[in-house]
Parts: sequence; C-alpha cells; structure tokens
Amino acid sequence: MANPLDDQVALVTGAGGGLGRAQALRLAQDGAHVVVHDRDADTAKACVAAILDAGGQAENAIGDVTDFAGLRATIQDVERRLGHIDILVNNAGVGGGQPFEEITEAMFDEIFRINAKAPFFAAQAVIPGMKRRGHGRIINISSLVALRGKANNPHYAVSKAALIGFTRCWALEYAPHKICVNTVVPSFIATPMATSAFGADYIAERGAANPMGRLATPEDVAKLVAFKAGPDADFIAGQTLSANGGEYINAMCLGAHRQQVLRQLRPIARTRR
Repeated sequence: MANPLDDQVALVTGAGGGLGRAQALRLAQDGAHVVVHDRDADTAKACVAAILDAGGQAENAIGDVTDFAGLRATIQDVERRLGHIDILVNNAGVGGGQPFEEITEAMFDEIFRINAKAPFFAAQAVIPGMKRRGHGRIINISSLVALRGKANNPHYAVSKAALIGFTRCWALEYAPHKICVNTVVPSFIATPMATSAFGADYIAERGAANPMGRLATPEDVAKLVAFKAGPDADFIAGQTLSANGGEYINAMCLGAHRQQVLRQLRPIARTRR
C-alpha cells in the first residue's frame, strides 16, 4: 500500500531535536523525503540517521533560519536537486520569558527575527515552486501562548501570534493555486528540557491538570502536522488546530484552580516518597 506522502519532499526547519525531530520522523514514516534543516549539525545528522535506519528518506541541510539568503539558497538547491518542495514546516523557534518592563529592543528583535521573519521568508522562497506545480502545504508551528497570552512573555506570544496571521493571509492568497496553509499549535510539551527548566513538581501539576491527564508529547504534535501535510487535508486552509488535550479550554491548568491542583498532588507525592 502506498504511503500518503510518497514522492513528496518536506523541509522542516529546526528539525534536529524536540518537536522538529518528531515531525521529521513522522513525515518520513508517511513516505516523504525529508530535508532536516537545523543549525546544529550533530542533531541534524542524528535525525537523518534515525530516519534512514527506519527505512525512510532524508538528508540534512545545516543552516540558521535567520540567514535568510542562506535559507533561500538551500531551498533553491533542494528544488534543483530533488525537483520540488511539497511541504514546508516552519518549526524553528525560540522562547522568551522576561517581564514586559525588562524586554530590550535587542530581545524583541531577536525573537521576532527567529519566530516570525524566518517563517515569512522561508514561505516566500517555496511559494513560487508550489504555484508552478499547483500543489503545496505550508504548516506554521505556533504556540498555545499565542492564543491565550501569558504574563512575562509578551514578545514571544505576539511573535507566535504573527504565524497565525500569516497563515490566514497566505491561505487566502494561495488557495487558488491549491496551496494549503495552516497552523499547528502545540501546548506545553513534556520534554527533558521542560523538566530541567520548570521542575518535576510543575510538570506533574500541568499533566494532572490537563483534561486528558497528561501533557502533550512531540509525537502528538507530529501526528497533526502529518495530517495537515497529507491528502486528507486538501480542503483545509487557513485553520489553526491544537494538540493540547483540552488544556486551552480548561482554566484549571494555570488559573484560579492552581492551589486545588497542588493540594491534589501532595498526597500523591507523599505516597511516592
């Protein structure tokens, strides 16, 4: 049986680790030839090796997404060698975490350059080829923070909200060319980096507060990306879908019920000791 993405080429930015790696692995599993774009050569090569070991097709493209000329040259090189890029996943991004009054102009510019300008110019580079073929998928990876806001992170929130705005504009402009542009919104992900940054107690609290009883995984997000990239999404354009287990609509996660959640977790923690 044919895979849904056979004979298609997907370029995933920031694909060396974390969310991007899971997306690259899933797209390759579905048949795509995946270009793993990342500035970290070691993680990019490891991701490619994992795909090849699983029987998929992949290659790495080492580069920084904020080198816009370099990114465009990479895209042109891939199109010249492989003939086309069918799927672009704008995944590369960086977090924030500063109080509003402490954010400098340099901080603001950096987060926008990575989270908003890089996806903008990556999409601009792949659009001409997609138009010629009358087919394409652009998937922007935003954040739940862009939908609900977060204290001490306004520049990050609005940089990720920009992706939702891009999605709607590009979807309207390029739907006549059968190019579907959509946004995927991850929620808080249970990763070693998150545990290191926030602590095990906070991770447990967030997971227990989610209506599904756990935090999202990179694979949960990758499934949604693969769906948006595939043939079953050929009439879906300009949409923002989130893999969050109901967290977005559940005020308990970070709101007024925080102390109630902590009280529920304390007996569990005592039992584990």
